[in-house]
Amino acid sequence: MSTIRAELFVPHVDTPTEFRLFVYGAGTTGIGNACAPLDEITRGRNWGSYRTHMLSYAAQGYIAMLPLWQGYDDLGHTHPYFIAELEGPVMLDATRAVYHFFDTVTGVQAHPAAAVFLGGYSQGGHGAFAADAMAPAYASELPIKGIIGHASAPSVEALLRETPALSPYIVYAFHDYYGPEVIDPAQVFQEQWLPTFDSDASTKCVDDVYDYYQGGQATLYRSEFSQALYGGQLGFAFPYFQQALDRNDVGRRVNAQTPALLLHGSTDPIVTVQTNERFMREICQQGKPVTYYLYQNVHHFQTRQYSFVDTLNWMQAILAGTPVRADCATILAR
Repeated sequence: MSTIRAELFVPHVDTPTEFRLFVYGAGTTGIGNACAPLDEITRGRNWGSYRTHMLSYAAQGYIAMLPLWQGYDDLGHTHPYFIAELEGPVMLDATRAVYHFFDTVTGVQAHPAAAVFLGGYSQGGHGAFAADAMAPAYASELPIKGIIGHASAPSVEALLRETPALSPYIVYAFHDYYGPEVIDPAQVFQEQWLPTFDSDASTKCVDDVYDYYQGGQATLYRSEFSQALYGGQLGFAFPYFQQALDRNDVGRRVNAQTPALLLHGSTDPIVTVQTNERFMREICQQGKPVTYYLYQNVHHFQTRQYSFVDTLNWMQAILAGTPVRADCATILAR
């Protein structure tokens, strides 16, 4: 069992009032102890303005929580990046913790309603969908009303192809969690990165890695790995790694009982539109209702801000029982 930190944002009221609950997963900030999303302000870093983001929802009548992923406060260890079976329980147990907190605290007029939305940005969207899939078996008592993905990163394999600068986090985490028989950095990265690989991957935060790991796959990956990854032969050349990647693809198993909202930018270079729509197609085929907004000329880093009003309107419609736009038929017809 691990203890994690979280920040809870509660609207101030003078009389007893119920508010909907929004539990949110942060995007990539790094995997080292110094890269915890909740420490963004105290460290003077620029990782996603998460406190401002959560305050924005609290100001609109939501009790909002941002939990840390596992590992950030565990000195001597790192965050197990994109491991779905750990992300899901973090989101669900954080939700339980909110209800427990308000059951025991005194002097607070705000209380959570029996209505929860799970959401996340980039990696956080991966965690939200992982939690959603686990919820019927792991936390069936939670009144989850919908799942929201802002520029979600559903496929770790696609992230390796599309954003090589984040691959050191992935390889380090999968090597650490699953073992060297699944993947070893020496199988993936060119020689010049190996002497300092462990210290680099485990300490550099996300606002450093894009400058440090420049040049894309041509300067990062060994030719054998690159050919397998981009040639569709990863399962043949690295079968155990492929199995681990597939296990953490959140499009492979969904909870069809909860509606989803996907919000994405057309110029997202981190998670491409093609990856996002492939994910949408997968979950639609499994019966999950999906509403989809694609914002023209919007970057990965801008999606949360551009989609703020659409996100609020969708949640309000779900709560009111008002029909929301169903976009699965459109994507499946392409």
